[in-house]
Amino acid sequence: PTQKPAEVVRRLVRGLSYPGSIVLDFFAGSGTTGKVCIEENRHSILVDNDPMFEKYFEKHLKKLSDKHKNKFEIVKNPTSEFFNHKNKQVTI
Repeated sequence: PTQKPAEVVRRLVRGLSYPGSIVLDFFAGSGTTGKVCIEENRHSILVDNDPMFEKYFEKHLKKLSDKHKNKFEIVKNPTSEFFNHKNKQVTI
């Protein structure tokens, strides 16, 4: 991943969202956006197709203070079955 400095992400999060809002990052990589969102009282949805994503993100989560430790959940492959239907009609 191309890890972005947390302070750059923090400026974007503060400038483009409000406390309590949801920030969506489809290229989550190292999880910097998620870490910043937790610290800035935003919700975040992080998506990445790299299986190493979890390890990078866990590295960032370990740096969070104790008051933020339980504010995240990792969901593995929530849509993989949905997108693996080949030649089948899928109604959304």
